[in-house]
Amino acid sequence: MSVWLIISATHRLVWMSYNTQDCVTCHKVPSIKLKDSLVIVGGFHWDGSSRRPFIIAFDTSFSTRFYRAWNWGSIPNATNFAIVDMVKISDTDFVAVGGASNSLNNNSYGYIVRYKYDGSIIWSKYISNINLLTGVDFDGSYIIATGMQGDRNGNGSRLIKLDLDGNLIYHKSYSNRSAMDIVYDRFSNSYVILQRQRNLLIKTDINGNVIWSYEYRANLKEQPQALIVDNDGNYVFVGHLGPDNGPANIELLKINPSNGSIIYQRFYTSNIGNSDERAYNITLDYDGNYLIAGFVRESNTSSMPFAMKINKDDGSIIWVRAWILAPDGFSSNKGMGILSVNPGVYLLSGYIGSGADASSGMFFLFFRDTVANCIRDITNRFLVGNLNLNRTSVSLTPSDITSTTTISNLTLNPYAPLVNENDVGGSCATPVSENEYISSCQRGYIEIDLIKKRRVFIYDIAGNLVYKNDFEGRKRIKLKAGIYIVKIDNKKFKIIVQ
Repeated sequence: MSVWLIISATHRLVWMSYNTQDCVTCHKVPSIKLKDSLVIVGGFHWDGSSRRPFIIAFDTSFSTRFYRAWNWGSIPNATNFAIVDMVKISDTDFVAVGGASNSLNNNSYGYIVRYKYDGSIIWSKYISNINLLTGVDFDGSYIIATGMQGDRNGNGSRLIKLDLDGNLIYHKSYSNRSAMDIVYDRFSNSYVILQRQRNLLIKTDINGNVIWSYEYRANLKEQPQALIVDNDGNYVFVGHLGPDNGPANIELLKINPSNGSIIYQRFYTSNIGNSDERAYNITLDYDGNYLIAGFVRESNTSSMPFAMKINKDDGSIIWVRAWILAPDGFSSNKGMGILSVNPGVYLLSGYIGSGADASSGMFFLFFRDTVANCIRDITNRFLVGNLNLNRTSVSLTPSDITSTTTISNLTLNPYAPLVNENDVGGSCATPVSENEYISSCQRGYIEIDLIKKRRVFIYDIAGNLVYKNDFEGRKRIKLKAGIYIVKIDNKKFKIIVQ
């Protein structure tokens, strides 16, 4: 595995690569902020035999602080451990959860680790009766987690409550479906679980007793992914509607916390490629509006990650920013995590690959709230509409399985993946217009993307014409290392090729 770093004042891109892995589109990428200056991102590193938990830390000036992965001792059926969710406990520690085996069989485990801010481990556990932990939160005193047992469709959603030493308080099972996320509602001192199938929300008291549970059904396959409590106490979840192989549209529902009624329900689609849009994560911006991470399929083998900002009052689109300059050879890239780092500064993270849903690495992209280098504004390519989902009450009685659950210590051994840093300085892309750019990110090439046909001239530093053509669309032009002047119509740009 390798990690490359591209740095500029307006953005910073970090990505790592490894041998292609299978579908990871069910794995969101979590990120949190500690000490008001430290950003932690979780995921996995593929070491050639297993997915290993991986975290990377940055400061708020985008500099890397540390990164590491872990392997483990002998655990039955422990073939994979990807970090799927994280929660801040204090400014000095956080908890990460994940799992499990490839087959998600009933003999594998969920994993939970409490870390210090520097990446050292306070304790680490694996839990029976659950094979994938998909969500975690903190209620001020206790850790709460959810997940699934069985295959991806699940045969039981779970609510697991632990103290800060990792001791089990209780373990309860609800329905016969898998769960994707859990949140603590500080306004009503309650817990809310988001289930994968049928857009099912379950609200419980702190003892796990059901307060209300509702399905929000569509006439397409519901695939909710992430849930938050907004600054007004409302529940907001995001995902997509449509079959696994697409096409799908993004769904966003805003729910009244007192009775589960729908405040508004929206879908988002685009005129890009296959018109197949997916959303995997949601968080709050500093102004209280909603930030969504997702991707749109441009073709059967190409996907473009994006960050989307939504008006909290009515669900309208404020902006959509897409990452357009993936590393050479990576065409299928997916936004799976989003974080508001500071006002107007964001972190979009996810997986990179070269197949429809395969992963060949991870990316972490810091960008500012402008149509900046390596980011394209695609707001005008998206449409928003109203959904017509039906709310149906579901009667649920939880099963207490605390007595049949065991929690065991998990020995994790850190290792440092290989890292390569290439500080190219300045910007790796220069905007030509709002939706056009010149890129010199790839060594030995200039890439130009134009939305309409334009005349392009390229001169070397001595003034010699080295390239001339009229074209539209995206074109990669091979050049020797050096300084060039690119003239597009009547505009001139100075570009450095490494």
